[in-house]
Amino acid sequence: MPQATGANGVLTISGAESPAGQVPATPAGQIVPFSSESLQRKTALDKSNIIRQSRDASAPTRGKRDVSGSISTNLTPNIARLLMMAFGNVTTTGAGPEYSHVFKIGDSLPYHTIEKGFTDLGQYFRYFGCKCNKVGFEVNPSGVLPLSMDFMGMDRSIETETFDAAAVDIGYEPFNAFSASIKEGGVDIAIVTSMKWSLENNLDGDVYCIGGQGKRYSIPEGATVVSGSITALFESEALLTKATNGTASSLEVSVLQGTGLGTEGNEKLMLNIDELIFEEQDPIIKDTKGILIELPWTAYWGNGANGTSIMATLLNTQASAL
Repeated sequence: MPQATGANGVLTISGAESPAGQVPATPAGQIVPFSSESLQRKTALDKSNIIRQSRDASAPTRGKRDVSGSISTNLTPNIARLLMMAFGNVTTTGAGPEYSHVFKIGDSLPYHTIEKGFTDLGQYFRYFGCKCNKVGFEVNPSGVLPLSMDFMGMDRSIETETFDAAAVDIGYEPFNAFSASIKEGGVDIAIVTSMKWSLENNLDGDVYCIGGQGKRYSIPEGATVVSGSITALFESEALLTKATNGTASSLEVSVLQGTGLGTEGNEKLMLNIDELIFEEQDPIIKDTKGILIELPWTAYWGNGANGTSIMATLLNTQASAL
């Protein structure tokens, strides 16, 4: 039998599980393009500390099972389900062919089945009860926008066929930074060279119960942390002064294809962070070249108009984000 190759790998994500930990009766699978992944089930071996008149160790026992890992891909227009998995709340409007999906921090996150297929071996690793623990991407002056998502799950099985032979391939026409724009404090800013952000859901991965055979019983959500940084040309102390004084600011980042109106080939993604505080951090001189200033930031929600610490708006042709 030949060795499996990554080129023949496939990732399929189901619709929301109900009940958690089981493939939905109507799987509604979506095939997601990716550059790498690290999903694994690992079972701990608990070492013995028993003393028995010998320096030889006693046999270890099986401990807790951890299902976790990450998926790395690039930002594409048809990622409504991925954003729903990360945010937990979506409002979809439109009658086609274009739709608007507005994502906000939800009270809970959905569980999904993520399947990793080694198609050249006919082996499919199904990871049940998966929730998104962290999501984020970076915007630079050029190139694609790498998207990273971390997951935590309940259990895994190995099958000889996919859970959804009719899964829909979401395609791969990535956004690129050529059409990106950014606002700080509600005003276009032209001196930013990099913007990073992440949303952490702080999942509780320690819910194990007696009789559960080492697998997680559930994965509750914690309080979110939305943070990131901007790097800008150091032309004045304006941004640094905001950080020094703890002045609240905001960020808006947009990427689009074509007109950005939502029809095929004209999609748009916009990220809004209504309220944030920059962390004070002085610029440094590393060499003889131009000076940059990097300012980490942390978002929050107090009285922002969007009613959430971070909001994403996706305009595309997908009728549903579920």
